[in-house]
Amino acid sequence: MTHAVIYDPNTGEISATLEFEGDEAPTPQPHIVVDSPIGDPLQWTVDLDTMTLTQAGVMATDEAIMVERDRRIHGGFDFQGNRFQTRPEDLANISGAASSALLALSTGTPIDKTDWAVPGTPFAWIAEDNSLVSMDVGTMLAFSQAAMQHKATLIFRAKALKENGLAVNDLSLDAVWADP
Repeated sequence: MTHAVIYDPNTGEISATLEFEGDEAPTPQPHIVVDSPIGDPLQWTVDLDTMTLTQAGVMATDEAIMVERDRRIHGGFDFQGNRFQTRPEDLANISGAASSALLALSTGTPIDKTDWAVPGTPFAWIAEDNSLVSMDVGTMLAFSQAAMQHKATLIFRAKALKENGLAVNDLSLDAVWADP
């Protein structure tokens, strides 16, 4: 037994399936032929570019979106060619160092000074690869702002995904989290 999947040529949505014997599907409507039944037609679409059957996405739950948001927030970010960790304790440390940098700046420390935290010792942050990245006052403040932006971007993207609803097979895909 062979099966014809009848679809909308504009959207790829499946409207019906037919079982038939032989080589020719008994329908003039747009269709593709598959070897086995597909079950619920609402769980499938026809990819109009490749003319293949694709399993439709399942609506992502708010909980699933928040779990992936948090995984991404705590998964690190790139800053000036280095990758940095962003676990909760890392974000707290970044915030604390930024406060120290602001205090140093407010007491007259030049923005390009590297030994602003401990006199005589250049300040450095440990990157994800365990290398030391030297940071003057201005760089530390920019680093803190980048960490905040990393987190805020993901929070607002998750909000949009929850509000708009999302049919997706895999929330971990970067394309899901890219700006629309």
